[in-house]
Amino acid sequence: MKKFKILSLISSFVALTLSAGCCKKCTTQICTNPIEPKALTLSADVEKAYSSFSSFKAVFDYIKKTDLTKLPDGKYDIDGDNAFVKVFDCKKRQQKDAFLEAHKDYIDLQYMIKGTETMGLKSTKDCKTVKDAYSKEEDIMFFSDSYDKFATIKTGEFIILFPSDAHAPDIGMVPTRKAVFKIKVSK
Repeated sequence: MKKFKILSLISSFVALTLSAGCCKKCTTQICTNPIEPKALTLSADVEKAYSSFSSFKAVFDYIKKTDLTKLPDGKYDIDGDNAFVKVFDCKKRQQKDAFLEAHKDYIDLQYMIKGTETMGLKSTKDCKTVKDAYSKEEDIMFFSDSYDKFATIKTGEFIILFPSDAHAPDIGMVPTRKAVFKIKVSK
């Protein structure tokens, strides 16, 4: 079985609450409370915690059985509207041009197929300046706020971004290739 390194906005606490169904503050099946970034490796315990949700399990199974390096650009169905992936090359941008984005209906699992990317991070509850209002059709909104944390994602690593995690992806100088898995938030 392949092991994947996760750079995640979850902690061991969230992994435990996920396996229990969520925390008391959260009304969705997936916990959306802001959590500090923590680097993890995909251990049996972490995979088990996420795999209790069928869409996460489907995504992990897809990653393990699919050679992502050979997929052409496009959108690929995994579990209908519940989980899908978009594979594409990313043009990099300077930090001043990378705005925070957030989603409401989907969790992002951004997997780096090739290259290294820096991502700015901030809790959406701390974002005060909306740049572009939420688009239900695109499930995205943008903020002009500055980030207060950074994550660097390298080939073979991924980051999980919940609706409470605003993120400014694609910061860097060298183009990369990645797969962005979208996992629907259960309500």
